[in-house]
Amino acid sequence: MEVIDTFVINRSLRSDRKISIINEFNDKPEFKLNIINAIEDVNGAFGLWKTIQSILSQYSAGKEFILICEDDHCFTENYSKIILHRLIENAIKLEADILLGGVSWFNNAIRTNDYLFWVEKFTGLQFTIIFKKFFKCILDAEFNEFEAADLKISKLSLKSFLICPFFSIQKEFGYSDVTLNNEKAGHVDQLFLKSHDSLQFINALSSHLNNLYYPVSRLDVSGFISVRIPTYIVNEKLGLISDKEIEFSEKCEFDIKPYNVSAQKDGQSSLWGGIKELVLESENNEEDILIITDHHIFSTTYKWKFLLKNILQAHAQGADCLLGGSLHWDNIVYASPSSFWIKEFSCCSFLVLFRKAFSKILREPSCMEITDIKISEILTNKLLLYPFVSYRNLTTTDLELFLASEKRLGSMRELYLKINENK
Repeated sequence: MEVIDTFVINRSLRSDRKISIINEFNDKPEFKLNIINAIEDVNGAFGLWKTIQSILSQYSAGKEFILICEDDHCFTENYSKIILHRLIENAIKLEADILLGGVSWFNNAIRTNDYLFWVEKFTGLQFTIIFKKFFKCILDAEFNEFEAADLKISKLSLKSFLICPFFSIQKEFGYSDVTLNNEKAGHVDQLFLKSHDSLQFINALSSHLNNLYYPVSRLDVSGFISVRIPTYIVNEKLGLISDKEIEFSEKCEFDIKPYNVSAQKDGQSSLWGGIKELVLESENNEEDILIITDHHIFSTTYKWKFLLKNILQAHAQGADCLLGGSLHWDNIVYASPSSFWIKEFSCCSFLVLFRKAFSKILREPSCMEITDIKISEILTNKLLLYPFVSYRNLTTTDLELFLASEKRLGSMRELYLKINENK
């Protein structure tokens, strides 16, 4: 592979950074280094964006890709010329928009091979390979004063890939021209370390879940079809019978048990106390339970056999809980063709709680937090179904947001399957 055309953005008054970045590339002839004077602007983020656009408009003609670096880029001990060239070829095959050497934050990542992850959103542009297919998209994009260049690119791109172990991190200089929070000593190093550790965790968890996965299509549920799930419909309006019982009127697989929670000033504390009472009762009965809120409605695709198979699969994978749908979720890991492990969630109206999670809930004191957020915090092994079997129908907007959340998860599932189809 030919040398990589490399463009380093540097403000003329930052001579210390210029010296540093030249030293970084000094012993690496695989890069053709060009120092580019940054476009100055009161808004540092806007100046960075205009400089990136300027580089692309002036130097990208005829190139399959270029490397843009910020002057605080620093190679890690993991960097390898041979592996970088191989990953560039892999990224091209995956029709990548960009390839990142390291990031300070990301929200969702999908492992593609030993060194490469797809990422949804990220921060950190200190080492960014931009491919030809994405040049025009950046050049045509409008940028407002409230945006940041890295988040803008992650918003524009559906195919951002990240190298891990990281080949690049940001060197700390004690100041930042774009992100003021990065001026605190050690702050940037910790951000990159946390991101790197998160990717390593995803890698390990992916392997663990894969080892525990048994194809749902092969699960024999014939002996469980007549099982009835203990189902508590939690109603916060004392004395009223939840109208959600109507939702279950023709679904004999659910053993309905309405449960009223009084709405007091410390409503969340009361609701949490009610959940703990349900869990304690179920622990004594040695049964897993399903908790439904009175805003739940079944999705049009709901099928009992699908839910049952995934409950059995989730149990086999050591799940604490299984969500029938969620409005907000992040940091996911593929667990099976119809479920994802999630790090955090909120706004869930359909929650299967397994007995292994009961002790964690019972140990928690009363709290003022929203109950599903609290459950998200204290439980580790949380799985989210796809497609959703439950939406929240409090408002029309709620339903639309749930559908959008489900669509986003479906897109990530399709991407995962496409990336891994040839493995």
